[in-house]
Amino acid sequence: VPFLENRLIDFAIHLPRRQKYRNRTGKWLLKKVAEQHLPRENVNASKIGFEMSAAFSAGTQGLLRGGHLRDAMKWSASELDDLIELARSQESSRLRLVGMEML
Repeated sequence: VPFLENRLIDFAIHLPRRQKYRNRTGKWLLKKVAEQHLPRENVNASKIGFEMSAAFSAGTQGLLRGGHLRDAMKWSASELDDLIELARSQESSRLRLVGMEML
């Protein structure tokens, strides 16, 4: 996964906006540099997700019930149950909720 190296991510995050986007293309400068070192089809490939382990999915309920997001959002028990069911049935919702909990 060529774009997940820590130093490269740190460099790209701190670039000025005008160097990140050009012609409606995000990560413009990063892609231009990468084209010199990686096959073009890798640089311009569509995004694909990572498969989540069953343990990660199973741990979501405990994280949401015991995390700080529940208190910060002042969710009632029934609202929390609804969110846990949503996280169980929709992976994108689960990822959003876990991401919010990690902030």
